[in-house]
Amino acid sequence: MVGSDLIAIYGNSGHLDYAHQVFDEISERNIMIWLAMMMGSGMHGNPHEALNLFSNFLKGGFNSDGVVFLCLLSTCSHVGLVKEGREIFKQMEDYGVEIGHEHYACMFDLYGKAGLLMEGVEFIKLMPMLHGKDVYGALLGACRMHNNIELAEVVAKKLFVLDPNSGGRYVTLAKIYGDGGRLKDTAAVRKLMVNKNIKKPFGFCSIKVDSVVHTFGVEDATHLKTMEIFDTLANLDELMTCNYKHETHC
Repeated sequence: MVGSDLIAIYGNSGHLDYAHQVFDEISERNIMIWLAMMMGSGMHGNPHEALNLFSNFLKGGFNSDGVVFLCLLSTCSHVGLVKEGREIFKQMEDYGVEIGHEHYACMFDLYGKAGLLMEGVEFIKLMPMLHGKDVYGALLGACRMHNNIELAEVVAKKLFVLDPNSGGRYVTLAKIYGDGGRLKDTAAVRKLMVNKNIKKPFGFCSIKVDSVVHTFGVEDATHLKTMEIFDTLANLDELMTCNYKHETHC
């Protein structure tokens, strides 16, 4: 547990050399050790390293599970390795691993990012289960990425039934219309959100200082030290601007 946690910490922070050092020093590796190293490699743009680790993992006699395959599919999706992703997905059947909605969603995300939208649609049709919101959500995101308004409208209608209270789906469709210059349709989607009282939750982050959790949201000015925070940001911005001008002048 300590070994896998250390590898995860170093991997999440991008220190793959330290993660590898810990990995190499562990003589008796379990599936969690291998998974932590594969996730770290895949997360930071080392897909082939992650796939190589998976190959060695299998050679070591380990039985893979759905979590390991999901990690590998996510890695392939992140960098657009379509061929490798297909092979890994097929291996799930070869090893008798149950394929869930999240694996299908990951595969479609891979097709979507590669611009293979219609191939992705055919892939969805072959799913032996009901199509979930994750799969259609990935398809809607791909439609926006590749400016396919017609397909986006069909997918959005399905999502409004499967995930009716998710404001993100409406916002994505509105942005697709906006990117395509269909401003009236954008306004119509926004009006529909108002009429249904659907709101997209704002993103936020949090930090813990002296055992107290501080939360910050988008355009949030509710924190007790808001003015001090803004003043500090302004000072940092001024400092960075001065340094940039100085380096440019030099």
